[in-house]
Amino acid sequence: MPRREFQERYSTEFMTALAAIATTRRHANVLQHMLGYFKETLDRESRAELLAIIEDHASGRVPLVVPLTLFAHHIRRCDVPFLAEQVYLRPHPVELMLRNHV
Repeated sequence: MPRREFQERYSTEFMTALAAIATTRRHANVLQHMLGYFKETLDRESRAELLAIIEDHASGRVPLVVPLTLFAHHIRRCDVPFLAEQVYLRPHPVELMLRNHV
């Protein structure tokens, strides 16, 4: 594909992706899918805790950084490489603190 055509197509697709607003409910859906990777490695209480934190985020009681931090802990502890590699967990430098608002 010619470079110019690729650039135009990429720009169009990128702007389409950016048009989808990341709501707390959509984040909760992603987090619930991530929870599925732990069905064999986490005990019932830990899964219930994650699910409760996801619901707390979905209802606006805690910021996204709370479930993400708990997930990061379990990803390291249970060694889940697929999740560890996901940009979703670290989309920007932590120094920017962009996910630390309620």
